[in-house]
Amino acid sequence: MADEVYRAALAGDESTIAHYLACGGDPNSRNGSGAPLLTLSCWAAAASCVRLLLDAGADPNGVDAKGQVALFDASRHKRGEEVIRLLLSKGAAVETRGEGGRTPLIEAASHGHIDNVAALISGGADPNVESADAETALSFAIIYGNAALVGLLLRLGANPGKNSALGWTPLKLAVFENRRDIVDLLLGAGADDADLKFPYRYR
Repeated sequence: MADEVYRAALAGDESTIAHYLACGGDPNSRNGSGAPLLTLSCWAAAASCVRLLLDAGADPNGVDAKGQVALFDASRHKRGEEVIRLLLSKGAAVETRGEGGRTPLIEAASHGHIDNVAALISGGADPNVESADAETALSFAIIYGNAALVGLLLRLGANPGKNSALGWTPLKLAVFENRRDIVDLLLGAGADDADLKFPYRYR
């Protein structure tokens, strides 16, 4: 049953997970690679399985073999919003740190997942949190040219004047990336237009 239940978690097979738990299965069990059942279900963004496991007592802050919690897996998935909200409702630590000092919010932003970013910030994530390399959700949104995400982050409290990993402000990053739409968003949010003295070119 053990191998079957791990496959079920990855496949989002709610009935198999429910049967496993009804038979007394451990909601915190791990596969041979050290990944908890909850992490596997979050990797698949299987909200029904995640809900079953959490209700049965799965630890929302249990770590995998790399020391990361399930919230990271949910944050990286393009359909992770519901799972993120489930984890946070059960006490998942929203500001937990992973590789490079990144938080789930920074991971979600680096993958361009707008709904995940919104769910994390509504659950208490600091929109200006930095990684060990001074990366922020806003700097990733600018680098990847995601104007919709930039707009969301600014509306939810991201600081348009906060320096990035390069020591540049968001406006300088947007200028460097040649993104007039993002420049306009940042100026509208109060960015210091003195940064437009930086070599500025529009396509």
